[in-house]
Amino acid sequence: MTRAIPLLLFVLSPLIAGATDEILASFRLKREPLAPMRGYISEVTEDGFRFRTFGVGGKRLSVKWEALVAEDAQRMRIEFKLELTEDEKRGLMEGHRIRFRGGGYDEGLLVRVDEDGKHWLKVKGLLFPYPKNRMEGLETIKIEESKVYDKDELYLRRLERVPPSTAKDHRRLADRMFDVGNFAKAQDHYDAAIELEPGLERELSERRRELSELRADEELARIISKARVAAILNGNFSKGRAMLQEYIDAGGGRTAARALGDLEQVWQDKQRARFLHTKHIAASQLVRKQIALGKLDTVQQAMNWVTAELPGMLKARIKETMDLSEEQYEAFLANKGKGAPHFAGYWSGSFIRQKRGVKTAGKGIKADPEKWWGGYDVQTKSNWLKAYMAESLGDIFEIVSVRHTDCERCGGTGRVRKMSLTAAAGGKHEWKEICPRCFGARQDRSVSYR
Repeated sequence: MTRAIPLLLFVLSPLIAGATDEILASFRLKREPLAPMRGYISEVTEDGFRFRTFGVGGKRLSVKWEALVAEDAQRMRIEFKLELTEDEKRGLMEGHRIRFRGGGYDEGLLVRVDEDGKHWLKVKGLLFPYPKNRMEGLETIKIEESKVYDKDELYLRRLERVPPSTAKDHRRLADRMFDVGNFAKAQDHYDAAIELEPGLERELSERRRELSELRADEELARIISKARVAAILNGNFSKGRAMLQEYIDAGGGRTAARALGDLEQVWQDKQRARFLHTKHIAASQLVRKQIALGKLDTVQQAMNWVTAELPGMLKARIKETMDLSEEQYEAFLANKGKGAPHFAGYWSGSFIRQKRGVKTAGKGIKADPEKWWGGYDVQTKSNWLKAYMAESLGDIFEIVSVRHTDCERCGGTGRVRKMSLTAAAGGKHEWKEICPRCFGARQDRSVSYR
């Protein structure tokens, strides 16, 4: 059994302009603030709304927003998605923080809690399970929307607040409505897209035909809608698949089988995205933890740990987090070339990893990797070690690009000019030394990787 947590379905409120649904409401007018109006609201627009009072033959009125008491007008406009709340203006929403035993926490939106106590947290559009035995506590917090949703979902949330006005907006919103099983809304937005851009009619003909079939078969539409909500919104793909498979086994047609295939593809895509996200988060946490605990005192120890121990530790962490078998782990690991790249750089420690562009003999500070490593903080060393990790573990990470930028101290020459009022050997007052920042490497090396 699973206890679902309420989750925004990305469905436009029936209170937007043109809707015919009636919503129970109460408000005060400026001219009679002590006598609240009670009844039903419909046809909400930016200017006002249609109102019908209680009772048989209730009065029908057209009410302007400016006629309401300011407090009520603001409250209702927020409810009707015509105005943003203060949190929405700042990009904040109600979210959750899971604290772990032994320290640390993750933040996101709690979507559901399974019967065995496993908590599912939505982070960057992906769902991650957290077993109860790893948790110390759960708290409700204010969180940035961008921590919970991916770029596509953020875009759709904006469309929910500001009704779509272009064919592209209507189509993307229609696709989302179709994905979560709101077929009536999907049909409306596909129609609106075609009205704005008639050339889309041929391209969308198959999808609209499928929608017509679903709307004609209420039982099939109900099953597919419930399956999509369970799988896509609540992350319970096994439940969604089971619902569709049961319908297919009972004699369901090609539409149900196609819906099951679509669901399987979504599940595979989500799993791959979760794997990539988990891989990078786990790698960053493991690297930072080892350095913070003082287990990597020298740069040589750090490099040896990356090549000898990190791969095994990373595999164990990913398999535990995602509950993967060895075969599943290897299959996901082999799937490269997708996902946003991550970035890391050696910064002024680039001289440790690349051939120096100028000779280091003569005046100036000598290039000592261990002295450099010991002189910087956890963040700088973590970034350096992640860059080394990405370049060294080719079976786990894929290098997208390597970038070189001129040293900010010497401008890429490898040397700096020195001057003295007292003449040096040979009577010179000016000479050049090896750059004390890049140690003659001339450039900083950084990598982007998946």
